[in-house]
Amino acid sequence: MQSPHLRAGLLATMFVLSLPAAAQERRTVSGIVSDSGGRPIPYVNIDGGPRYRTLTNGSGEYSLLLPPNEALEVAVRRIGFLPVKFRVEKGADTTINVSMQQLAIIMNTQVIRAQQLVRTLETRGFYSRMLEQERGALVGEFVTPEEIEMRNPQRVTQLLEQRRGIRVQRVNSCQVIATCFRVQGQGGCAATVFLDGQRLNKLGTGSAARDDGAYPAVDELIPVTGVSAIEVYPRGSSAPPRYQSLAGTCAIVLIWTR
Repeated sequence: MQSPHLRAGLLATMFVLSLPAAAQERRTVSGIVSDSGGRPIPYVNIDGGPRYRTLTNGSGEYSLLLPPNEALEVAVRRIGFLPVKFRVEKGADTTINVSMQQLAIIMNTQVIRAQQLVRTLETRGFYSRMLEQERGALVGEFVTPEEIEMRNPQRVTQLLEQRRGIRVQRVNSCQVIATCFRVQGQGGCAATVFLDGQRLNKLGTGSAARDDGAYPAVDELIPVTGVSAIEVYPRGSSAPPRYQSLAGTCAIVLIWTR
């Protein structure tokens, strides 16, 4: 029979031997995204699919964790620049720098508007919260300007469909599309919706599904062409502190306009 000390030693040895294998479960693909003049571009979407997404920081740097035995194509997008792609082959940690080209001079007005949009979202804390979520400090989903441009939705509530902790419910007898869709949290409660930091849900209304006054008419109040980004938090406690006090326990949606 093995002594307790021997068994403990064997377990410790097995743990140490397993560390290299565990360390190889993920590799890091990192780099800098810059423009054609070599200037770093902040807040660029790095998208390798639903499981592998990140954002460049204020210095244009990104770090993407991928499995070593999987090759994939990564899309790089930011408003005001032509989208690009790069391929990551199987292997170990690697560095891949990316260069993006600004939209043509003929579209200079659009470039300026895109830059203003990014600066506005930065001022409102959208990108810093998105980076906090990447680090696990917040629990939410972020709809970026690039995703909105790519999806080209017909109504705002389309951008909330299939988001974690959110359900977009159509009222059965409704005929006017702008007022047909309710934004609900888990259990059918009325999600609290903020527009540029201002609460849209009427004060004094409850969050219960039977309380019609609890649901703001999101599609009627907000033109989809004016939306620049959205944040979705499945529970009140998972949202940034400043939005928790008036939101209760149901889901919270932050909508930012241009």
